[in-house]
Amino acid sequence: MLGDKVTVVIDQKLYTIPYERTFMDVPAGQPLLYIDSRGRMGIAINQGDFSKTHQIAPTVLIFIRRK
Repeated sequence: MLGDKVTVVIDQKLYTIPYERTFMDVPAGQPLLYIDSRGRMGIAINQGDFSKTHQIAPTVLIFIRRK
């Protein structure tokens, strides 16, 4: 549900990221999970770059745990 903290494993590293509707829902520099305009799950940093910040290069395994 929107606002929930979601546990995500990216390249065997554990992250807890809030699931939000828009970038505006988190402060600048903070991560979020969101649904993009094509209906796909996105992982990002508001006004930043998640992959550069966390040194993640394609292709990596991403696992989103069920609630």
